[in-house]
Amino acid sequence: VSKTYLSARFSEETGMTITDYITKRRIENAQELLENTTLPVQDIASLCGYDDAAYFTRSFKKMTGISPRDYRKKASGKEKG
Repeated sequence: VSKTYLSARFSEETGMTITDYITKRRIENAQELLENTTLPVQDIASLCGYDDAAYFTRSFKKMTGISPRDYRKKASGKEKG
């Protein structure tokens, strides 16, 4: 299977590019880690496949609308209330 064919089929079936899908899954994994661990953001970035914590933060904010630190604060606030 060629890369072009796979990419086209993936987009047809999911409505998103392979890159967008991978990014979405990485951010979902990061959200879970932010909610359920006390790991530093840079460690979570690394665990989710990002070599650069700043790039991870930009990607996270682009997908969720808030920074990883703010996401963690918001998630921990929900648990308390």
